[in-house]
Amino acid sequence: MDQVDPREELSERLDTARLRLGLTKEQLRARAGLGRTTVSNALNGTGPLPTKETITALARALGLESGLLLELRRKAADPPGQIGVVAAPGSAPPDLPAPDPSTHAANTIIGDLSHSTVVQAHTAIISPPNPPAPAPRPAPGRPIGECDPHDLEMRVAGSPPDSLAATVSVPQRDTARLPGYVRRDHDDVLDRAVRAALGGSSRMVVLVGLSSTGKTRACWESVQPLAEHGWRLWHPFDPTRAEAALEGLGRVGPRTVVWLNESQHYLGHSRFGEQIAAALHVLLTNPDRGPVLVLGTLWEEHAEALTTQPKPGHQDAHAQARALLEGRQVTVPVAFTNDQLDNARELAQSGDGQLAHALEHVRDGRLAQTLAGAPELVRRYETASPGARAILNAAMDALRLGVSLHLPLGFLVQAAEDYLTDDELDALPDQWVDQALKETGTTVHGGQAPLRQVRTRRSDQNTSKAQGAVYRLEDYLEQHGAHERRMFCPPLSFWQAAHDHLIDPESLYHLGGAANIRHRLHWAARLFVAASEHGRIDALVNVAQIRHLIGDSPGAEELCRRAAKSGHIDALGHIVRMRAENQDYAGAEIAYREAVEAGHPEFLLQEAIRMEEEGDLVESKKIYHRLASSGDIQSMVRLGRLCEMAGDNAGAEESYRQAVAAGDKSSLSRVARMRELVGDFRGAERLTRQGVRAGDKWALVRLILMREESGRQDAAEILISQAIETGDIESIVELARVKHRAGDWEYAEKLQLMLDSAFEDFNCALGAGRERPEEKRVLREHEASEKIYSLVKLAALQEEAGNQAAAEHLARRAADAGNTNGLAELKRIREESDDEEEFLLVSRWESDLLWPHGLDPDGTPSQPW
Repeated sequence: MDQVDPREELSERLDTARLRLGLTKEQLRARAGLGRTTVSNALNGTGPLPTKETITALARALGLESGLLLELRRKAADPPGQIGVVAAPGSAPPDLPAPDPSTHAANTIIGDLSHSTVVQAHTAIISPPNPPAPAPRPAPGRPIGECDPHDLEMRVAGSPPDSLAATVSVPQRDTARLPGYVRRDHDDVLDRAVRAALGGSSRMVVLVGLSSTGKTRACWESVQPLAEHGWRLWHPFDPTRAEAALEGLGRVGPRTVVWLNESQHYLGHSRFGEQIAAALHVLLTNPDRGPVLVLGTLWEEHAEALTTQPKPGHQDAHAQARALLEGRQVTVPVAFTNDQLDNARELAQSGDGQLAHALEHVRDGRLAQTLAGAPELVRRYETASPGARAILNAAMDALRLGVSLHLPLGFLVQAAEDYLTDDELDALPDQWVDQALKETGTTVHGGQAPLRQVRTRRSDQNTSKAQGAVYRLEDYLEQHGAHERRMFCPPLSFWQAAHDHLIDPESLYHLGGAANIRHRLHWAARLFVAASEHGRIDALVNVAQIRHLIGDSPGAEELCRRAAKSGHIDALGHIVRMRAENQDYAGAEIAYREAVEAGHPEFLLQEAIRMEEEGDLVESKKIYHRLASSGDIQSMVRLGRLCEMAGDNAGAEESYRQAVAAGDKSSLSRVARMRELVGDFRGAERLTRQGVRAGDKWALVRLILMREESGRQDAAEILISQAIETGDIESIVELARVKHRAGDWEYAEKLQLMLDSAFEDFNCALGAGRERPEEKRVLREHEASEKIYSLVKLAALQEEAGNQAAAEHLARRAADAGNTNGLAELKRIREESDDEEEFLLVSRWESDLLWPHGLDPDGTPSQPW
């Protein structure tokens, strides 16, 4: 195999990383602080070899490890078997300037030396020595023993009050005053990670749970053994969490705890989140940089947002974060068990006053929340004066709609106006703002205030000058407001205040989206424009969509072109779609070609698919390679399929394995098939089992077929029975479909009967389950919904086979259970049978079932306000 040229590999790695991040060369230049020619030469592999400083700057801007890139540069600068630059005899040394008179004596002295030696000496004389490299910055972090848990955002309880009405004006900052710690199940997971770290292995654990459930305290307790062994702790925070993490992760040294409290601010960051996830992956997997321990916390909704697979055709905004979090999340329960509360009582009896006070007021086992003062925070909110409550409501709405944590006072005061009734507004005293801030800033037991002023850092001076004083809502009230106010649409003063006072582009962008889905199109457009003016250029596309919606297509297209010119390539795709919606198909084709030329990933993929269908496999394969190198999973799979068609099984397996590594678990089945083709049946079965565990329905189907093909029919039937018992009905439905299409109708009918019998048994069990306690009943109903969903698929399968009566029977059973898809399927069947009376009956039935539950006629939930 030909050896890859290191200069070529260097430029390819840099350009691939740029494409993966969706950056133009101009954006990369600005981010790296380099010149246009310097960046262009580095990405294209032309001109002089990039300097070490250039490589380091580009690596930092792209979130890459600089070590490998610098090694490639070294190899390119000094290729094996070649010393210096050797020119042909009698020719002038290449790329050297004309001799200067000052060098004549030197040239005379060395006249008898070999030509290559002359070149090296000449270069040494005319080239000034490289300036000394700047001293490396120290590794981030400080010894754990010097850290204060208050500075790590721990919700620490203060001294218990003498009475319920007492308050603590200034929280104690003495770690000795921490209440006693009661271990729970998640502490065992943290302990194992710490032991592994002490043994030399890097680990990452992210605790997931509601606010004030003890996540941060558990992390703090877990790292105490590391302090005795000289470990450091680093909390990326300044100037922002995401920026600090992106800048510092490459410098993290061994025996460091990376503290990612509220990890959504790192991994979920719209601009840097994926780069941070990739940098953490490199840190955890590079043995030369370990051992390190990464600890994080997430609320449940943030964990779900980061780990949920995107719908087909939608952008995967958190692919790296999802892969990083897989297998590293641990749930922290809301409540303590009775045994754990008994352990807390033992600590209280030994003299722990904080625990004793909390145990007197704990409800439903929520000891951590009581220690943090959560119930009292809610009571304060509910009994607040009109002015204070209006400010708290504005803060709650801002945070639930995507505004950053720190809220400018000017925004809160202006936004609060329309949260007050006319009578409340008239009754406000002149100093109502000062009184409201004093009221919301008074701490409860636990040292937490409903709304507290946040001091800005020196690095934030420009921001603070623009915003004035900034405030932060306490976490538990943020979570309370997100739930209690989820159906409320903010008033006019809220949107006006946001436009007048907020300058953070992410906050403006999120609020623009919130206004848009609430049909506040005027405010959506204004907030998106403001976001674009502060750096979110892609927000111009959102304004364009609103323009297009109201009929201003030329204005919409102009905005898209401004966004595209600034590096947002996807804006060209919106031009294509807008022209197509206006039935300007010729114009859409022109815009489509323009988008393909610009490297639009979606349209490039479409172009490759078109070329493949037309037989141009060479060009389509080139495009698949290009997109696959940027992380596009569909291109990896298609590339694997092309390799299969060409008989290149090794290439096909490599592409499928890349897809698996990128998060496509369904490609495990494809890799398994490649293993089968080379006779590795044991490896094929192992991979298929991995696919089953990953939830790939086709993997289970394939495993069953493999059992049958090898003559192990009993083993195949055991798998079928287990799948039905565990509720994996969808896989068995797919197996029935495979058998039906293969002409094995008897086998498909047997599977149908097995499923039908399982449904009957389950319905009986469900009926009995309704007499059980509430939690068990809800769980059983959830399980039922998973099985009922498969009834709709079975109905479609029966209709495909021509069994109309069976199809109607299954659709009706799904509809009986309230499944809207079952209703839709039954309506369609009735409509196609021209049975108008039955069709109207089902329509009335559907209306009665759906409208009382706040659903639209198509079965989708009504938009919450």
